Amino acid sequence: NKTLLRSGSNRKASEIEGPVMFSEDGGLTWTGVPITSVPLSPAVPNPPTKLDKGLNYGWSAISADGKIIAYSNDWKVNDVKYYGIFYTLDRGKTWKEFPWTSDPKSKTFVVSDKINPNVFYVMLGKQVLVYTWNGTGFDLKTHATPAPMRAKIRVNPLVEGEFLAWGNNK
Repeated sequence: NKTLLRSGSNRKASEIEGPVMFSEDGGLTWTGVPITSVPLSPAVPNPPTKLDKGLNYGWSAISADGKIIAYSNDWKVNDVKYYGIFYTLDRGKTWKEFPWTSDPKSKTFVVSDKINPNVFYVMLGKQVLVYTWNGTGFDLKTHATPAPMRAKIRVNPLVEGEFLAWGNNK
């Protein structure tokens, strides 16, 4: 699979300006993924004002087969904090929110399993959220951890379901 995903500072590709882009030819050409249609509550101004440009920060992941893009935002617009994790099946034309056990009140980072294209992971405090695509949406299973873990985790690219998480040393 030659599909790549990048997120970071704003760039413009295919007339779309934003932090998330994908390439289906190993990085030779890039296409922008529109994130202004992410269904946040309350809604973010579209188009964003100059004050709202900070809404373009976040973390992205792509399924092992390149078909699903996930995006976790970390936005502050007019002193309103936005958190959530969303996915798109059509390269950003439409977005849906992953199911939650409770509303996240802090940053969350989504990562994809590198073997199974139907699985994404999120570390949330003392829980690992495992999202599995069922053909029409994501099923959620939670697994408790012995202690609060840091939000950023890394997956093993060679073993399905294996990842590395760090504890919070407070």
